[in-house]
Amino acid sequence: MSTGKKEQISFLQKIKYLGKALQPKDKFILYTAIFLALFGIMAGSFKYYLNVTKTVPTRGGEYVEGIAVDSSGIPTNINPLLSVTRPTDELLTSLIYSSLFRYDRNGQIIGDLVEKYEISEDGKKYTLHLKPNLTWHDGEQLTADDVIFTINLLQDPGYNPAGPKEWDKEKTKISKIDDRTISINLSEPYAPFLNKLTFGILPKHLWSGISNDKFALTDLNLKPVGSGPFIFDEMKTNDDGDIISYKLISNENYYEHVPYLEHLIFNFYPNKEAVREAYNRKEISGFDLTDYDTIPEFQKNNESNVFTLRIPQYFFVFLNQGESVPLADIKVRQALRLATDKDELVNSIFHGFADKIHSPLLKPFVPQDFNYDNKLTKYDPEEAKKILEEAGWKQTDDGSRKKNDTELKIQLVTAATKDLNKTGELLKKQWEKIGVKVEVITAENYLEIQQKYLTPRKYEALISGFQYSGNDPNLFFLWHSSGKKAPGLNFAMYDNSEVDKLLEEAKKAKTREEENEKYIQAVKYIIDETPAIFLYNPKYVYIINKKIHGFDNDRAIIKTSNRLDDAVNWYIKTKRVKK
Repeated sequence: MSTGKKEQISFLQKIKYLGKALQPKDKFILYTAIFLALFGIMAGSFKYYLNVTKTVPTRGGEYVEGIAVDSSGIPTNINPLLSVTRPTDELLTSLIYSSLFRYDRNGQIIGDLVEKYEISEDGKKYTLHLKPNLTWHDGEQLTADDVIFTINLLQDPGYNPAGPKEWDKEKTKISKIDDRTISINLSEPYAPFLNKLTFGILPKHLWSGISNDKFALTDLNLKPVGSGPFIFDEMKTNDDGDIISYKLISNENYYEHVPYLEHLIFNFYPNKEAVREAYNRKEISGFDLTDYDTIPEFQKNNESNVFTLRIPQYFFVFLNQGESVPLADIKVRQALRLATDKDELVNSIFHGFADKIHSPLLKPFVPQDFNYDNKLTKYDPEEAKKILEEAGWKQTDDGSRKKNDTELKIQLVTAATKDLNKTGELLKKQWEKIGVKVEVITAENYLEIQQKYLTPRKYEALISGFQYSGNDPNLFFLWHSSGKKAPGLNFAMYDNSEVDKLLEEAKKAKTREEENEKYIQAVKYIIDETPAIFLYNPKYVYIINKKIHGFDNDRAIIKTSNRLDDAVNWYIKTKRVKK
């Protein structure tokens, strides 16, 4: 019996009935059209989804770093006051503890625990305001009391042997204004002072009861409690009790943003070769590479990224005018500078992973423009020969040079390291092309160089290196005439009253800008008079598996132990979110 209503037929049923009525060829055409229509709708929807969303990092995964024990050591004292001479301790300290100030990717000071600060007009008073709601890893509040407690330890020779010199209580006075505000009063202006405030802060509630004789022995040095982006989780030891692995977890209450990686793990191996083998076995995700000759191997590895970091360290040749008749002649020193092919040094020794330099001022640590006249920085061996001829250093039949009865011969001291040995041999080759005889003397180690050559100033030419104090070039110690005699560091015996004046003014500068401007003026004299030839600024090379993202390539760091300072931004996993 009919109800009078039409029976409803679905779209799919209609397609089914239609399909029965069609011939096989027509069916194929129909179904193909339907498939293409559906595919087009899906593709359009997916394209729309991609257009209105973006990929962002999300939490998850771990980074495993390999560390060579013979060069960096195992964790011993993960403590801001005790870690400064131990690379592994210093690395872990930088991840677990926070500082008042830290450095940005250009090596410039920025606040860490400090939200804002003021410097008085006379450059002597610093007022620091901490960020709100800071906490330790155990949940306790971090306040001005913790900051003052840590500085008091730095000033106490019982806890910090260098305290009286670095943190003189009479010259640096600390006071608390409130729980979030500290005042520091200096006896005289010191433009780079903020560099001194990059040490980690200790929690007073955990350390205040520990005497100086127990300070290096407490378990807190291996199971530290800080306020930084990563928290100590666990460590593993071998049968001898040596630490073979040290694990950190992300701090979910970190005041910046929670790190994307959930774990940072450090595995320890006997030496660099063992570290490389572990990387090739995929036991670790990354490591620092100090053998530049092996860089091409990793550049060819499709699973690896070769990253670089800039560090404020440079190498140069001291030219001692007091120990060499030829080097007392400014024309000889200038000719040597012109004959030094720095491009060859950078490419032959570092495979391009270094910058050639013409002064002790390094970018980006000194941000001001300090480009010098091309005549002071060019490579021109023909011009060097011409200068020597005009200065009376005539070429003999065997290609060497003499002036009257004095032979143009130089002893060049270098250290027995791979890179410096190569540097010595290349300089010998380059300088001999303009008629200068060079005898390379290789010292066994830096201690021999210090005791036998530098301290007594008994050398003619010597390859040396220098590291900034924070981001400060610190030129006073190397180039002011007051340091000509031991224990001063003016190993070149350089003496220029104009340079002295500029360096004294830089030392009293109230701002970094003013200090750097004085440095730039002083360096013009130093390059022209050539008490040293500046060679190169090596880059710090890092090998990381391509699954790790977010590494800030070519950024500046102050020390190699700061290499993981941006690990809070590293990630493995991603997700899509609406734009």
